Amino acid sequence: MAKDWMRFYYMEPQPELFVEEVKKLAKAGALTKPECAFPMVIFLSRVIAANASMVELWFDALSDLAPDDLQSLRAAAWLSRAPEARAYLIARGLSPTHVPEQPEILEMKIDEHPIILDALWAHYFATGDHQAVRRIVSALDYMSDLGAANAYATTKKTEADKARALRDGIFQAASWSLESLMKEHTPLKEFCAELVRSGDTTPNERCALAIILSKLEPTIWHVKIDPKTSTASIAWTDPAQTT
Repeated sequence: MAKDWMRFYYMEPQPELFVEEVKKLAKAGALTKPECAFPMVIFLSRVIAANASMVELWFDALSDLAPDDLQSLRAAAWLSRAPEARAYLIARGLSPTHVPEQPEILEMKIDEHPIILDALWAHYFATGDHQAVRRIVSALDYMSDLGAANAYATTKKTEADKARALRDGIFQAASWSLESLMKEHTPLKEFCAELVRSGDTTPNERCALAIILSKLEPTIWHVKIDPKTSTASIAWTDPAQTT
């Protein structure tokens, strides 16, 4: 399934399935639907970057895709920044020269749009790059805005109120996705656990991440929140001692 090919690609890369899986994505509308097209483009761009010598073969095999699907595929090739991919597009007059060069996904601001979280996950699925996870974890710093989304309807709806509500939504999305995906991806869970142990986080990031880990491994991770100061006490035990 395309889902498995993508979600675990970094664990077992299968670039030989690229054409088959892109056709599946196109058939499902994943390359054109606004809510998922950008993350798909980011994922495909990373696969193309790692297999740039295959661009001509892949694009020839996918030449019968619908125009909108081809546009997303070409965007992925361009965003890969692979010289071979860009040369292929330029030679055929297909380079998006009218579009300003976009920053790398790892440099995009998460608070500008929640879809950046999905794009960061797409980058991670394709590469296993923990820098993407670290960027996602940074959204946990918005824990201070927890509840702002539900309270927005009763506010004066100022720009500040909107910003807090958006940050709350991003915080909740990041928390949910981290918890869900740690269940499936052991390397992800191990990286997040090491982040908490290292202390190389903000207090909000560390607390929120430890709470997630305590839900997944309650015999290992323990979090207590002081009701008066809201400070978190985080403790963990050696997993070997729980078996």
